[in-house]
Amino acid sequence: MIAGALYKIKRSLINTYCLIIDTFVYLPAKKNRLSNTRKKILIIKTDNIGDFILWSDAGKEYQKLFPAEQYELTLLGNNIWTSLARKTNYFNIVISLNRKKFMLYPVYRIKKMKEILNHNWYKVIYHSFSHEFGTGLSILRLIKADEIIAAPSDDGIDYAFWRNKVQKKISHTVSIAPDETHELKKNGAFMRGLGHSSFEDAIPDLKFLCLPLKETLPNAYYVIFPGASSPARKWKESNFIELCNYIHNKTGLFGIVCGGKSEIAIAENIVTKSNAKLISLAGKTTLEEFLTVLQSSAFTVTNETSCTHMAAAVNASVICILGGGHFGRFLPFPPYKNRKIPISVYHKMNCFNCNWNCIYKPTKFQEAPCVEHISLKQVIQAVDALLEKQ
Repeated sequence: MIAGALYKIKRSLINTYCLIIDTFVYLPAKKNRLSNTRKKILIIKTDNIGDFILWSDAGKEYQKLFPAEQYELTLLGNNIWTSLARKTNYFNIVISLNRKKFMLYPVYRIKKMKEILNHNWYKVIYHSFSHEFGTGLSILRLIKADEIIAAPSDDGIDYAFWRNKVQKKISHTVSIAPDETHELKKNGAFMRGLGHSSFEDAIPDLKFLCLPLKETLPNAYYVIFPGASSPARKWKESNFIELCNYIHNKTGLFGIVCGGKSEIAIAENIVTKSNAKLISLAGKTTLEEFLTVLQSSAFTVTNETSCTHMAAAVNASVICILGGGHFGRFLPFPPYKNRKIPISVYHKMNCFNCNWNCIYKPTKFQEAPCVEHISLKQVIQAVDALLEKQ
């Protein structure tokens, strides 16, 4: 596959660049002295928002594995979600890492690497299933600790050549059974592998992170989230417009179109072109405020994004337009008692689980066929079924 080969070349160039920059990290640096007698634990989790949300139920359990009387817990996290991590109070210290800058900006990388390395770590835990050399693995390669523990790799980002450069530094890789495929199940298995034998995986409950909105919203509304991390995962804008028209005609509800700053244009297009009653909040909410928007909604319709997992984490109804790239890993959800399970709408194809290296080679701005073939009728049926239950 050409797309897969190009991806590997791109990753190799980035990783080689990081490897070269890391030679400057070996320059002498002053070690931070121990501020107390507690042993320092570093947990590395630099994935995206959705990964963090799904991980957070397992993340809170590190306090039980490493009691505060004996250990100091530090989380190294992706800066796009560390504001949430700090507010959970699950960790003593949270270090923010800008993934892009860490891999591409040498001064930032060297400074941040020294900040991470200049501690007397007792134990380092790499709790990510998609191993990335430019971030987590390269840190493991340089860090010093009494023990380094890692999750098994799913080969989703970097292939074996780069993982092997670090393998000798890893003291132990936690074994996870092949049938533990969903991220929540894998996180549960990982925690039990660390020694938390009583841990049972569950959908995180993050309602306590919700913050009041600055803007006044209608008493009753639904949410539309039309963005995605790549064009391959985006359902057509015209479909969202027609869907909003349908929901308005059926229910009369207001619609709130949400997203980050990169979704402002598409949100405004949908508001302008639709006949429905719509308000755009794209780029106007913090993560904590967005959790509040989701919690108070009648339901949400979204592409395959972190929005699905955030809605689930506040026990809100959500319909996800799901492609096949990671089918089964993040969605559909397994059943959990006493929680609203995200509803997945998808078009099954033989090429599912391609890791988004689509064999049909969609253009840079085109959705993958597995997303393109999800019809408006399918999503409307899911909305109707959800409304009938409410």
